[in-house]
Amino acid sequence: MAKHSPSLRAVSLDDKYALNATDAYLTGIEALIRLPILQHQRDLQQGLNTAGLVSGYRGSPLAGLDQALWRAKTWLKRHSVRFSPSLNEELAATAISGSQQLELHAKPKFDGVFGIDAALAAEVGLRIFKVGMSWPLEPVAAHEFAKVA
Repeated sequence: MAKHSPSLRAVSLDDKYALNATDAYLTGIEALIRLPILQHQRDLQQGLNTAGLVSGYRGSPLAGLDQALWRAKTWLKRHSVRFSPSLNEELAATAISGSQQLELHAKPKFDGVFGIDAALAAEVGLRIFKVGMSWPLEPVAAHEFAKVA
């Protein structure tokens, strides 16, 4: 009886951004980076030529997001997404707000610009639970964090 071996596809760490699939194994930070990529893909499917702007500051509660955005720069650029760090939350929100004023341009390059900043992330319910030690997880704090407000 012959052994049957399944064929395996090549796997890359870039799959989290490169694959056009709905299922992906990601960290929370990687999911936040994939979000504007998916929005751009969705807009293209609707016939829209959009761009994205992600802004934030180094003191943001989303620690490490800025570094991960820099590392994903190639993937973001392919989807017309720009990361523009700010000095504080107010300037980040101002940058996102300014990107929404395409009607002020005679011939805008894009049909629209979608944006993400720390305030918007909090508004739509994106939260980060910072864990100093992954095991054992402190049960009371984890339970409180998981409660829906």
